[in-house]
Amino acid sequence: MIVQERDGGLLLFRQTDHALLSGAFATAWGSGTVPKLEHRESTLVAAARHDDGWAGWELAPKADEQGRPVDFIHMPVAEHVELYRRGIDLVEAEDAYAGLLVSMHGERLYTRPFEPGMDPRIERLEGDDLRLAKAYVMHERKRQKRIAGGEPDGEAEEGWRLLQVWDRLSLLVCMQPLREGTSRALPPVGTPEGDVKIEAHATDRGELILDPYPFGDDPCRFSVAATSLDAKTWDDVAAFRRAFRAGVQAVLEFTCRSRH
Repeated sequence: MIVQERDGGLLLFRQTDHALLSGAFATAWGSGTVPKLEHRESTLVAAARHDDGWAGWELAPKADEQGRPVDFIHMPVAEHVELYRRGIDLVEAEDAYAGLLVSMHGERLYTRPFEPGMDPRIERLEGDDLRLAKAYVMHERKRQKRIAGGEPDGEAEEGWRLLQVWDRLSLLVCMQPLREGTSRALPPVGTPEGDVKIEAHATDRGELILDPYPFGDDPCRFSVAATSLDAKTWDDVAAFRRAFRAGVQAVLEFTCRSRH
């Protein structure tokens, strides 16, 4: 669950819908600056399905003690590692190479900084949470070696980096309204001239200006499903779930375009 505050209420995005938006970015990927995808079909599966493990959880989402929806940032480690492992299993069953990329993504949520300058999540854990995270990381690294026949190679590493770009760009759209001042520097990706970081800047017209521009069409239209609620907290989990299921089903549409 991704939570965006808007107009006195909330827009709630299922992780699976956020992933489908990542998959749409991947499908449109490739421009004069950013090369087209290697292992294209497998990479598209990884992008669109990297949060499949959330599907069951989001049938019965939770609220915290203050009655606020529990989002992906505040998910307890014990639940998080189980749903991610399950999701990676599902992706690998369809496409082994996609499973490799999603395993790298899921494992590195714990072992790599989520943002530059942050400590890896695993370094902030202790007790049972640390034990569970270490077991999860070891399991996924074994999976990666099994699929790759050793350590992931350079193409897999680049596939993982691209998945981070699509994931972060989708999170930018889902976590906050697109308006002047909304911006993000995306993780680096490889080009024939070396690594580049795409800068994303929103406008009050619901656009994202990307520089350098990574998509084949300019401009390029995208959309993502959401649930609109007119409150921010509820008395208990049952009340939140009733509101979520009865909420207005919305589609957030936006345009990506180049700076020029």
